[in-house]
Amino acid sequence: MKYEITADDYFAIIPEKVLYANISHIAVRIYGVLRRHADQTGSCHPGRARIANLAHTSPSSVDRAIQQLVEHGFITVHHRRNPDNPQQLLSNRYVIHSTPPAHDHTPLPLVNTPPPASDEETKAIEPEPNNQFDEWWEIYPKKVNKQQASKAWKRHTKNIDPNVIIEATRKQISTPETPLSRDNQYIPYPASWLNAGSYENDTTPTSPETARPYDQPTPHHCNRCDSTGHITNTDSKGYSYAHPCPQCSDTI
Repeated sequence: MKYEITADDYFAIIPEKVLYANISHIAVRIYGVLRRHADQTGSCHPGRARIANLAHTSPSSVDRAIQQLVEHGFITVHHRRNPDNPQQLLSNRYVIHSTPPAHDHTPLPLVNTPPPASDEETKAIEPEPNNQFDEWWEIYPKKVNKQQASKAWKRHTKNIDPNVIIEATRKQISTPETPLSRDNQYIPYPASWLNAGSYENDTTPTSPETARPYDQPTPHHCNRCDSTGHITNTDSKGYSYAHPCPQCSDTI
């Protein structure tokens, strides 16, 4: 149930200088009682018994609390007498001071508020993953749909180190027969390349043992020495083979 403030709710404001002062909790409560009764000039004169009743304490405790408030400079007490009968004492007049005393304590910081970071700590803060997107965008060979690429970058760099993607991009650009080393028209869109996880592709050059059939030189009969040699052949990567005949060293 939500609590709503109504016209029947009254408040007494207690400054931090009083709340954190080295005084009793009864003194803090009595300060609130006096503050509640004070007029616009900060003056009030509730009776000793009334103060004790509102603060739920004894008159003697009121006297000790008032003394503490006076010693800390929070209030001033003026004794009053009946002008028609000077022998008759009236309730004291209490004046609440709006300015802090000279020995006031520095206000405490808010709870759980972290201290401001030093210049060194600020410099040491790691950049956000998307801050490296521009670095990656600069090296990616196809500049298309940057906004979509940025969204894909954010998704993938949640679990992948941005530097891994950047390094994989550089490696694929410099390695033949990878998606990023082709003519520009055949290079994938940046977002598509990221979403396919292409940065995880193996770019290790193909060895002769693992080469595809069309990567291998084509055997051919040597007309000079009647043996089987290997003619010059161009594979799918564009590499040319010029293996001479193993018998006569002639190339056909």
